[in-house]
Amino acid sequence: MKNKKYGKAFWPIQIGGWGLLMVLTFWAKILHDNDISDSYFLVEGLIFFSLAIATTTILRSYLIKIRLIDDQSVPSHQHLGMSALEILVNYINITLYVIMWCVLYIVIKSSLKLRNEKIRRLELEAALKEAQLNTLKSQINPHFMFNSLNNIRALIL
Repeated sequence: MKNKKYGKAFWPIQIGGWGLLMVLTFWAKILHDNDISDSYFLVEGLIFFSLAIATTTILRSYLIKIRLIDDQSVPSHQHLGMSALEILVNYINITLYVIMWCVLYIVIKSSLKLRNEKIRRLELEAALKEAQLNTLKSQINPHFMFNSLNNIRALIL
């Protein structure tokens, strides 16, 4: 009976957890990126949601198949063939790898964003300088024409 309870809780937890993450991501992207349509973010969120549910379901069935988990019951260290200390050390190692991966992702994403912002800023500065140069050219042209005409008039007289 206990296993049935845990089996029934799996789907609401999966749908609620991944659904909440999808909604929060969708909302954040809509607030942040105004250039892309909302339907793109909705489709992206639905694909993410579907892949997340499929991946966790496949992982759960695999873990049950290899008897790492017994229908959502907590595995004991006899099933794993590892002591509690080894399990703790492996957990810490995996956690550190995930943290390092996240840091690496954030660093790469931030550096790309900074690079794109720098390129955009340089393009804007170049456009500003070109506009200033065109303004100076338009200011010089009437004076040049006026001076040339005055010189011709002075030579004629």
